[in-house]
Amino acid sequence: MGIAIVDPRFIEAELAAGQLILPFDRRLPLNTGYWLVWRPGRERSRPLAAFRQWLAQEMAAPTRRGPSPKEETRERRERRRDTDAR
Repeated sequence: MGIAIVDPRFIEAELAAGQLILPFDRRLPLNTGYWLVWRPGRERSRPLAAFRQWLAQEMAAPTRRGPSPKEETRERRERRRDTDAR
């Protein structure tokens, strides 16, 4: 168990699947953003280019809601096993 302060957009799938909860009703609006920065001259490196391309694709992709049928959490498997055993 634990608590974390995180942007809810990063945990939408986990919230939808019931794996995480928001313990408080209050949300604080943040007027911040995220930046990808690198040292001058590094923009042509293959690892950075690959990461930039992957990041752009992820940002352009529609938001996924919940885990896909193939992605099953350990807790969900255990719950199903317990139910099947009854």
